[in-house]
Amino acid sequence: MLIRPTLVGSLLLTTLVACGTSEPTLAPPLSAETERPGHTTRVMRASIDMAVSGDATLNLTDQEAKLSIVEILGGDNPVNIWFLSISPAQPVDLPDGRLLLFSADLSPGLYRGPGTYQLSEGSGTTIGGVAGPGSGAYVQLFRTGPQPEVTRFDRFGEPCRLEVTKELRTGRVRCPSLLAEDDGEVSLSWTWTLATAED
Repeated sequence: MLIRPTLVGSLLLTTLVACGTSEPTLAPPLSAETERPGHTTRVMRASIDMAVSGDATLNLTDQEAKLSIVEILGGDNPVNIWFLSISPAQPVDLPDGRLLLFSADLSPGLYRGPGTYQLSEGSGTTIGGVAGPGSGAYVQLFRTGPQPEVTRFDRFGEPCRLEVTKELRTGRVRCPSLLAEDDGEVSLSWTWTLATAED
């Protein structure tokens, strides 16, 4: 059977296009622990963008950070404990001398991999009639030294939105309203992009 040159060329072009669109390999974790199959904790290099407005303000673009990613998904882990948490492995140094901490924690039982989720006080699972923990999100700006300052917004005024892509390469958190103990309020928006082997 003869294969026409045009067909061979078409197959070759399709293969080259498919290879050209593959995503670059993620950089290896700075550290990684696997408690059991499907339950991992990794520290990954990343860049973050963040905007905070309201009773505290912050604007960051392409800020280097080390993110701690706790993921429970699949393996022998029951669905009601599938979980995702993203936070800095250490405080992020800001240009004005402040330090930054933040987190997005999805309620156990809601996580299913790439997709869009709501962060709120609502529980993702109930065991024996008792509701499990809800989701969490916060941003904290602080200074250390002789006159330390801490500003923390960690209560939901409104639910937040969390979006994650395959391999958690990128993600986005949008919180229209996070409240502080003293009733201060901010809106928070942040994204992350994990470093690749080419970075």
